[in-house]
Amino acid sequence: MSVALMIENALRHRGARLVAVSFIILTAGFAFHPYLTSDVGTKAAVNAPLTRHIAPFDGTVALLPSAGSVNTKPVSLKLMNFSTHSGQLGATAVQIEEAGATITLLRRQLAAMAHEDRQLAQREAAVFRAAAVSAEAEVARMASASAACQTQLRQALALAARIRQLQTAGFATDAQQERADAEVARAGAECGMTASDNTKAAAALRAVRERVLIDRSANDQPYSTQQRDRLRAEMRQAEARLVEAVSRRDALTRRLLIAQDRATVLLPANTVTWAIHARPGTAVVAGAPVLDIADCRRRFVDVSLPERRAAAIDPGGRALIRLVGTRDWIEGRITRLSGAAARTDTTLLAAAPLSEPGDREVIVKVAISSTAETSNGSSGCDIGRLAEVRLSRFD
Repeated sequence: MSVALMIENALRHRGARLVAVSFIILTAGFAFHPYLTSDVGTKAAVNAPLTRHIAPFDGTVALLPSAGSVNTKPVSLKLMNFSTHSGQLGATAVQIEEAGATITLLRRQLAAMAHEDRQLAQREAAVFRAAAVSAEAEVARMASASAACQTQLRQALALAARIRQLQTAGFATDAQQERADAEVARAGAECGMTASDNTKAAAALRAVRERVLIDRSANDQPYSTQQRDRLRAEMRQAEARLVEAVSRRDALTRRLLIAQDRATVLLPANTVTWAIHARPGTAVVAGAPVLDIADCRRRFVDVSLPERRAAAIDPGGRALIRLVGTRDWIEGRITRLSGAAARTDTTLLAAAPLSEPGDREVIVKVAISSTAETSNGSSGCDIGRLAEVRLSRFD
């Protein structure tokens, strides 16, 4: 018996026909189940927002990663370098170098001045030591002269008293008495002058010990002290210029560091270098686009659905997304619902919108879960891949 005849005989039985019909109904129900329980959109593509980094100042583009490179961890990236095109910032770098050279020169000058000040201090100390020795010797000499003068005065007084006694006895003349009195007067005057000189010498010694020279005609300080005073005044001026130069250099450095911070960006993990607008070494002006970064953590799909379903679609609702060519479904959340006439800006999107709304259609934006894995780490986190979207009607 042929196979066709066996099938024909089997289908003649009522039970077999019921089984066949049930199988067909179940198969059709399984095939059309998603379309009965969900709104299905088959014209969608994975997209992601772009972060565009621009040149913060005039300069040249630094070394950048190649387009399509994936950042698996946070990366600090320098966008710009200073150059002759950097204007004021380039001049700031030159001014910092000039300020640094000025600071170095002033520090060398201050070091030389400090060395000279130490030498002058040694000379000054030597001068005052010599002056102190001389003053002490003068005080000692005047003390000896005063003692000798007092001895002469006592001798003159004794001689005058003896002659006065002899004159009373008639053995000395008036002329001898007058000469003796004159000698006493001379010795007294000389002792007075010696005492005055002794006082002057003691005062000079005290002045020397207080670092003042009082026996000079015009100045009360030695030449080394005067030189040291002038040198210290010059050192104070140099120190003031040094403080000013350091402050200027620090201010310029802070300004340059702020500019460098603006030229350095932090690329988050799970992002893709999507587009390079200027090649490394190219001169660009401030505000020119340099680099576009696609954020794989914020992937989404836009899908068109009939406008009559708009009332049943709630932002925040659950959705399922499957990339064409894969079997796994990715969970997503509805984030926005917009009508066909709504204006959209696609400038900073990594992929061109695949689903354009027609008449009586709405665009549903579904955010893909940030924990969903991409099919391939080097595929640019699946941006641009076609996808099927299902929105359950019963959630």
